[in-house]
Order: sequence, then C-alpha cells, then structure tokens
Amino acid sequence: MTFIYLFFLPPFPPYSPTSLQALECDYVSQNLHKWIDLIFGYKQNGDEALAAHNVFHHFFYEGAVDVDDIQDPMKKMAVISFIHNFGQVPKQVRCYSLLCQWWVWSQEG
Repeated sequence: MTFIYLFFLPPFPPYSPTSLQALECDYVSQNLHKWIDLIFGYKQNGDEALAAHNVFHHFFYEGAVDVDDIQDPMKKMAVISFIHNFGQVPKQVRCYSLLCQWWVWSQEG
C-alpha cells in the first residue's frame, strides 16, 4: 500500500493500472457508485461531503463567486488564478445516493 498524505492507493493487480483490465476489475465495479457520489452526487457538498472529507475552498464550487462582481483587481486576479490552477468542482447531478437510486429502480421492475 502506498500512502500519499492522508490518502492511500490500493494495490493494483499485476498488470498495468492504466489498462482496461484494471478499470474492469471487480473492485472497480463494486465501488464505482461511491466515486460517482463523491464527484457528481450527494457527497459533493454539505454534511455528507464533510463526513467523506470531500470539501474544497468555496471558490471551487459552481456559482459560489461571481468574478465579475469583484471590484479589487488584485483580489479578482487571485480568485481567477485559484480557479485556473486548481479547477472547479463538477456540476452536481444528483442529491441522493446512486446506490439508493439503483435499489429503487430494481424494486420497480
């Protein structure tokens, strides 16, 4: 196991981690919904994001700051630089668990 600050990378199978086989392994299939919930879903912000240690500076969230409203040119440049250097959090597409949604769908059919 390789540690990077507070994060750890799971050991990869003997083949290259960039290969399709790594992306198609059982571990990925069983955990992909967790990643989707972190990046695009209900764990992107709020209490669930705090519990998952998935929080970022407020500048990185969509609609959190309007750079056109910042009058101070130095502050405006700093905010733009922040966003350019670190990116923005993707648009949130769902406010509930993907696994929960799958369960509801499976019960309907």
